[in-house]
Amino acid sequence: ILQNHQTITDEYLEKYCKKTLPQSVYAFFSQGSYDENTLRDSIQAYQRYKLVPSGLPTQTCDLRTRIEFPKRGISLDLELPFGFSPVGLMGAGHKDAELATTKAAENFGACAILSSHSSKSIEEIQQAAPGCIKMLQLYVYLSREVSEALVQRAERAGFKAIVVTIDGQVRGIRYSTMRTPLGNEYQSGNFGSELLASVGLDVDKRRQGIGYEIKDPSLTWDDIKWLRSITDLPIILKGVLRADDAIKALDYDVDGIMVSTHGGRQLDGTPAPIDALPEIVDAVKGRLVIFVDGGVRSGDDVLKSIAVGADVVFFGRPMLWGLVWKGQAGVETVLQTYKDGLSTAMMRNGLSRLSNITRANVQRCNASNTISSPRL
Repeated sequence: ILQNHQTITDEYLEKYCKKTLPQSVYAFFSQGSYDENTLRDSIQAYQRYKLVPSGLPTQTCDLRTRIEFPKRGISLDLELPFGFSPVGLMGAGHKDAELATTKAAENFGACAILSSHSSKSIEEIQQAAPGCIKMLQLYVYLSREVSEALVQRAERAGFKAIVVTIDGQVRGIRYSTMRTPLGNEYQSGNFGSELLASVGLDVDKRRQGIGYEIKDPSLTWDDIKWLRSITDLPIILKGVLRADDAIKALDYDVDGIMVSTHGGRQLDGTPAPIDALPEIVDAVKGRLVIFVDGGVRSGDDVLKSIAVGADVVFFGRPMLWGLVWKGQAGVETVLQTYKDGLSTAMMRNGLSRLSNITRANVQRCNASNTISSPRL
């Protein structure tokens, strides 16, 4: 792995995927909304944060971390402080889809958040990787029974939390998909014909079982209260970019938030997650678990995110590119590369454990100092 560290990068893997995947599939996975400013800036933003070494290097470091949900009496021990963001319909990229990614996460002791619109079902994923710490990403649907059924299935399968997407009820405008739409042959493993028929959706006209016609566009805080009433699992709100929303989440018995822009796929022109993170961290003062995803492309980026205040860092596209490249082995290569990168960055910064990382380890530079990185 270390010998290939300079070549097995996200850029290398994405170029491979762009060359080998059908155009419609690559567009579906890689696209951002409108002019893709948020998509680009989420990656480039990490270049604005510079690592500031302190003291002498150390020869060892401990990457283990624990996620605490005290109100639920749940503690999750992870071998790595980073994991996988939810990505829908991964089967379009590789036949093993989430079976491969969760097995890889299990082998590395990493957390995986699975999309409700995964290519494999909740039950198949649990059977493939029973030891992986898994969370279910959830939308609130027009039929609350659909959302509740997914939550109940996740509970029975031993998933550890519900991650509610709050910025995905209305489809973002994505020009790439408009030009080359994804075909109906790619379908979600969790949405069978019986479930779709129960909400009055014509199965023959569905869009991969993930049509926005079954999501409730009028999501409100009352829906979060309803979700809290039907499950004892920790609830994490995904898509928070403002401190006042993070504080308000405390009033609804939420356990955590995920600072995220939905991979730059929903609303263009928003702040990069790493830029939105500090204000949110300062506002919640440790009262919520804080996840972040969006733009993370290296172990250095993981260190910067933790220094700014994230408890666990997540990424989606690098995992996906590894999956397309070599299945489970490709995903494990990505995990190992990130692990090596984070370990090296910590040791060079004199950090022997994650709890030693503080904001003093990073410095934010002006935008004028940012090195531009062209889109592939």
